[in-house]
Order: sequence, then structure tokens, then C-alpha cells
Amino acid sequence: MAMKKQQPQRVDTGGGAYVGGDVRVRRGEFVGRDKAEVHITGDGNVVGDHSSATVIKRTGVQADEVAALFRQALELARAPDRPVEERDGLEAAVEMAQGELEKGEGADASLLNKALDVLLEHGPDVLEIVLEAILNPAAAAGKGARMLARQAKRSLEKHRKNPEVTT
Repeated sequence: MAMKKQQPQRVDTGGGAYVGGDVRVRRGEFVGRDKAEVHITGDGNVVGDHSSATVIKRTGVQADEVAALFRQALELARAPDRPVEERDGLEAAVEMAQGELEKGEGADASLLNKALDVLLEHGPDVLEIVLEAILNPAAAAGKGARMLARQAKRSLEKHRKNPEVTT
């Protein structure tokens, strides 16, 4: 019996693989077209269409920087060349500002404002360090605290230009 001659077969895969028989894969995988592997590491990752994430990380080093700024402000407030009453008031104001800052969004704006006013009036040098701490990205300051700090910074700049007037 005579064998029929097979006609060549035309296959259009659109770019994928064509296998005309069995496939056996050992130690691996057979991929018929594009293979996308995504390896994601880290914190706060989001994958998918129209996805987003806001990640705020406070590392120990940065948090330590904020604490160090408050320690520096307290040391300056306690300087022996300041009158005792002034030292006590400045120390209390620094501690109040630090306490309110640690509350984040729950900070009492009126208490923080009072502390910043005391520092502006009696210790602009101490205020400068406290403002640096509040505006530090590692600080857990809420929006209100940052806003008050920016206002106090402007007042401090005005005070430096004209020390006789406090605003």
C-alpha cells in the first residue's frame, strides 16, 4: 500500500511556541509565550492596576535624631547663664512641645502653640532647635504641629530682624 504524502501544515501562533508533539520538561518549566517574573521585596509594596501605597518609615536612627534634638534643646534651656526662673519656664516649654509632638495627630495645638510662644519670647535659641525637631521628617508630628512650627519659624525670623517685637 502506498503512503500518502503529508502536506506541510501552516501554524500561526501569534508569537507563541508551537509543539507538534509531546513535551517533557525536567527541572524547569515550559512557557509557551511571554513569561513575566516579578520579585518584590521590601515594605509597603502594592501590585496591580491603579494601586498605590503611602509608606512612612521611621527608623531608629532618625527617631534618635529627634530625641537628640530635644535633649540638646533641654541642655540649652538649662544653661547656667540663664536666670533660674527662665530656665524652669524654658525647660517646661521644651518638655511640653516634645510631649505634644509625640502625640502625632492627637497633639493639642493650643498647648504646643503656648510652648512655642514661651520659647520665642524667652529662648529663641532653644526654639530654633525645637522647630528643627518638629519639622524633622522622622518626627511623628501631625499636620497641625508642622503648621504651628512653620508659623513659629516665621515669627522667629521676624524676631531676629527686630528683637524688640515678638509676633
